[in-house]
Amino acid sequence: MVKIRLKDLKLQPLAIPRGFNIIYNFFFDVLDQGEPVYFEEEPANPFPYELYRSTLFQALHEYQQILIDMGWGPDGEPDGAFYITMLRTDDEYWEHPLVKFSSRNKDEIVNKLNELMLAVSNGEIT
Repeated sequence: MVKIRLKDLKLQPLAIPRGFNIIYNFFFDVLDQGEPVYFEEEPANPFPYELYRSTLFQALHEYQQILIDMGWGPDGEPDGAFYITMLRTDDEYWEHPLVKFSSRNKDEIVNKLNELMLAVSNGEIT
């Protein structure tokens, strides 16, 4: 179990290429392979929901009209995993994702996020 202080939370560094606008970012660097985290200020709250919600990060490439959504699922569940869904913005009900990827490993998710954003920015995924 990882013990942290709220004031020490830092966002996970990501390589955001040109063309992307960050819509939502609550992806903190303390998350690692689902290992329980608790706030020093709230010792009775292991695996705090704030860090393991269904949407942790969203970025939109406006020119390509592609949305990348990354989160944890099931929402707030310690036995969950990180996931990435990439889709066109006209896919209103998320029925035809371009990419779906999941892992319990934070480094794998960070690498995949960076890889997908770069591929979209370079026009390799349209």
